[in-house]
Amino acid sequence: RKFPESAGGAWHYCAGVVYLKRAEASSGNLREASLKRALSEIQFTARNINKDHSWYPEIYIDMAKVYFEMGDKKAGFETLRGVLKTHKNNSLSYTALAYYLKRNGDAKAALKVLKQAPESLQAESAELNYFLGWYSLDAGQTDDAVQYATRAYQLGYPVPGLRNKLQAQGRIIP
Repeated sequence: RKFPESAGGAWHYCAGVVYLKRAEASSGNLREASLKRALSEIQFTARNINKDHSWYPEIYIDMAKVYFEMGDKKAGFETLRGVLKTHKNNSLSYTALAYYLKRNGDAKAALKVLKQAPESLQAESAELNYFLGWYSLDAGQTDDAVQYATRAYQLGYPVPGLRNKLQAQGRIIP
């Protein structure tokens, strides 16, 4: 019981995620209503969660996702940049912002955000290295992509997509 309370009312966050999923599977008025409800539920938890809570970054990232789904890019990017400021040592803070930057057509800014992650995080995060590899490959920086992919797989990243893409180009990732 203490955990959901310390998470700012985790049941509201969970309800928000359910409404977000419902919105993704619907259209029209039902989609819009579901997005509004998702935002309301997630915002409740976001207002009440302690910044030190392990769920904090994920809650704000999902809130940003709702903003993007609603077409409010400004609020989405502001939310993600806020998470990056408060959680500089969390790989999700970098990968989420980079994902939406790239999705918005700014691949250079996405790669720049990923490269701004602290060196210690780059050394420890399989996910961060995986995305650094993908975005480097997309930018035509194949040698960098190989380096990041190698590190991601050494750290145990489970998805073979980047390895397969590099192997198709004749680059072998151990």
